[in-house]
Amino acid sequence: MSLKNIDMHTLITGTPTDTVSQAVERMLERRCGALVIMDGDRIVGIFTERDVLRRVVGAKLDPETTQLADVMTTEVHTTVEDADPEEALVFMVRHDFRHLPVLDCSGRPTAIVSIRRIFKFYADNQRQLLDSLVSYMGADGPGG
Repeated sequence: MSLKNIDMHTLITGTPTDTVSQAVERMLERRCGALVIMDGDRIVGIFTERDVLRRVVGAKLDPETTQLADVMTTEVHTTVEDADPEEALVFMVRHDFRHLPVLDCSGRPTAIVSIRRIFKFYADNQRQLLDSLVSYMGADGPGG
């Protein structure tokens, strides 16, 4: 099983010179809590809902004029699309973040996975397993 089995967000990107308002508008349009900041083909940062709260609103900065370069997270962790979802989840929990850019086999960012999507994936799988077990247990007639 790999992250390819999870319904990930398509990659949303921005540039360091984009404003916070532009980034938030893109995130709202795509219903995603983070965007990856690119300089050409290179990831230079990530901007998340938490960054909006802590580094913009909390610091009382103007989202119309504040550039992402001034408020983005520059230490960006990534994973690969063939990674095990459980390993990605443990990594995200250990490092206390909710969004992880996903790279293809060439090392290019292609998607972003959220901790919520991983949890949903596991919850759906558990529900299917439980339904299968209930069907199996009830299939042999009265009294089990």
